[in-house]
Amino acid sequence: MSYQQAFRPDLDLVYSRFGSIVELGDVQQCAVETFRDPRYEPGMRELIDFRDAVNVDPRLRFETMREIWETQSTWIEKVRGDAEVVLVGSSDLAFGLIRMYASLAVADSQRFSPCRDWESACEVLAIDPTIDLLAGIAEG
Repeated sequence: MSYQQAFRPDLDLVYSRFGSIVELGDVQQCAVETFRDPRYEPGMRELIDFRDAVNVDPRLRFETMREIWETQSTWIEKVRGDAEVVLVGSSDLAFGLIRMYASLAVADSQRFSPCRDWESACEVLAIDPTIDLLAGIAEG
């Protein structure tokens, strides 16, 4: 698995951090398994971090983003509610992918914010940018 995930009820947040290699299967798994996890509370905010992405599976393109969105716009949309979803990617490729995904969400009036840097993402969610969101992941 090329991502780590932390559920932070203290921040009303699910943090998903992808590694340097972003595989289609991991993105699809994260897109669904987040909401099946017993630690997920309906309406939790999400921060999806692609800052480390340097190698992205070529199968991740607009059509694939649309398929992932269509999966999420069914039962997941009801669980997610109007919670804020922030995606951050610093490379041109990662940022382009998250912009495509966010553009699909806008059509359904979801609250998605694509960000180019960590400070902006944290500002949107009103969290401290120096906090270690993965702290305690081994215990949880």
